[in-house]
Amino acid sequence: MAPRRRRGLNPPADHPVLVNLRNKLAIRWYLDSQSPSFLVHSTRPAITSSKRSSSVMETQKLRRPGPKGTSVFYRRLEDRLDKRRAERRSHTHSKPSKTVDFSSTDFLSLSSSGLVRMAFFDELARHPGFHLRNDGAPMLHGDNSYIETLEQELADFHGAEKGLMFSSSYDASGAIYKVIPQDGDAIVFDENVHASFHDAMRNSPASIRQSFSHNNLDSFRQVLTTVKESDEDFVDGLRTVLISIESVYSMDGDVAPIEDMIRIAKEMFPFGNAQFVVDEAHSTGLIGEKGNGLVCALGLEKEIAIRMHSFGTALGCQGAVVLCNDTDRLMLANYTRGLIYSTTPSFSTLATIRGGYNLMKSGLTQERQNRLQLLVRHFYSTLRASPIWAAARTANIVSIPAADNYEGIRFLTHVVPMCTREKENHLLAAHLQSADYCAWPIDHPAVPQGQGRVRLVFHAANTEAEVDVLVSLVCEFAQAVLDEEAARAKFNCHHTALHLEAAKKMASFGRADWDALLQLKGLVVNAVTEIDPEASSTDHTALPERMLPEAIHVMAGYPSGESISPPGSTPGLSTGLTGMSASSMGESMSSDEAAPGTKGKLEKASFALEAWKMQQSGEDGVQNGAVDLEAAAILAEMAAGVSVGC
Repeated sequence: MAPRRRRGLNPPADHPVLVNLRNKLAIRWYLDSQSPSFLVHSTRPAITSSKRSSSVMETQKLRRPGPKGTSVFYRRLEDRLDKRRAERRSHTHSKPSKTVDFSSTDFLSLSSSGLVRMAFFDELARHPGFHLRNDGAPMLHGDNSYIETLEQELADFHGAEKGLMFSSSYDASGAIYKVIPQDGDAIVFDENVHASFHDAMRNSPASIRQSFSHNNLDSFRQVLTTVKESDEDFVDGLRTVLISIESVYSMDGDVAPIEDMIRIAKEMFPFGNAQFVVDEAHSTGLIGEKGNGLVCALGLEKEIAIRMHSFGTALGCQGAVVLCNDTDRLMLANYTRGLIYSTTPSFSTLATIRGGYNLMKSGLTQERQNRLQLLVRHFYSTLRASPIWAAARTANIVSIPAADNYEGIRFLTHVVPMCTREKENHLLAAHLQSADYCAWPIDHPAVPQGQGRVRLVFHAANTEAEVDVLVSLVCEFAQAVLDEEAARAKFNCHHTALHLEAAKKMASFGRADWDALLQLKGLVVNAVTEIDPEASSTDHTALPERMLPEAIHVMAGYPSGESISPPGSTPGLSTGLTGMSASSMGESMSSDEAAPGTKGKLEKASFALEAWKMQQSGEDGVQNGAVDLEAAAILAEMAAGVSVGC
């Protein structure tokens, strides 16, 4: 095996490395990406690799420059992908098999249970002469009585006037904001609306696009005031303010205060030129009577201009429907290029949607709605009962905002975000996946910068036992972080004491001592320390102390194999200047005898390097003016070029 270069010993300043997560979590990829590593200071046993967690982390490894002969076409693409990998935002489309599902959108477990499949077959049986093909674009005989009937059934179920089908929620939101706002109108939106809304608003003809703080009514009122004062036409009701929100936010798991927002909008725009667009993707099938959504549950059907319900979430189908009045529907049908130049959904797709809605209409999904509420409450109560969770919450390791006051919330959503420190969401997700619990890290731009999280999604088919294991895994992760921080604090305390000792020694250095250090520049900076993994000691912390003198003493004139230190000792801070006064050290450094002089230089260099590191970190143990600027610069080079142990 080829020798490898020794990394330095200092812990990384920006991130605490987590080790020993159930002896299964493979995070060596993360340690290798941080230089230098703190792992060498840990007394915990080495972790073993988990195929599942390592496969997840494999997607974050950089691939450049790539194999020789790779085309520039692929190299440039890999360079761009590496930027995302470096930010821990690379995604894989592989799905772990045989896992406990806390991630998918099958909220009511209609798909995994086979209920929606049976409803689909029932619908096929009612139409034995169906065709798998579609009939073309809507303007070219694409519409038929089946899709028109289904659109009206969906509108009636949700208490709307009309409905218009789209292939996906993304297509639906793109059509809404491209067609409905007119030149001179304004769009006011919650900062946490779905990414599809942000993309759609970029292509909107609206003159003003302004966000307000998430679910913040004061910010909402302030933004509306700013828009209103920007043009008299808004005051006179001649231009429209389109307000975009979600009923349940997909990444935060909280509910929009729709009633209060409608009241504020009516108060500020009495002419009715403030209208709402509500994305109900995460309330479809989950809120309201038989799952008809939050707007229906609040009785606000007549107050909302446009609603969008997704079939790809709780129903386990594909597509979306936009609910609106006849004017809005005609606008969308006539001006949405995605509809005009695309074929209509096939019969099999429409039959699946109709089958899912038949399940909701029959009341079969109501028990599953109630089941979700019980599971989420059980998760919160079990988590809060753990003393580890209280410590983790206080230390800001993991937090769940909704868990703090869940008892007073009438409706708990199925989405539970676990907020972590920056980048640690990937470690928590990998820990869960190493135990075959499927949950994924969420990063910017899906959530605001610096607010990464692990997104838990509960399902009706989850059991209390699975939730209990989930709680134990989260607490296990939190305990590992707490233990690591305690070990780090203990190490830093010891390291600080050594730095102070080095400062005291260094304060007695004379000019001759610094001249000798300058003479060592070529020797130390050019020295390369190699470690043979097969021959190296298991005592990692001793390796640099043992290898550095061995690499240098030959260059200093010692016979091969002769040690410059007594057996069992090293010329680091642990040996100090024992038995030698500052004056005698200065004399030996100016002596013509190579071996003793070099020994003194190495000992003083060891102290000086540690003192320099201490000065760089802001410690005040070094006396002002004690360090020569030129010597300090050289010591910095020495510190960068070779590890001197302590």
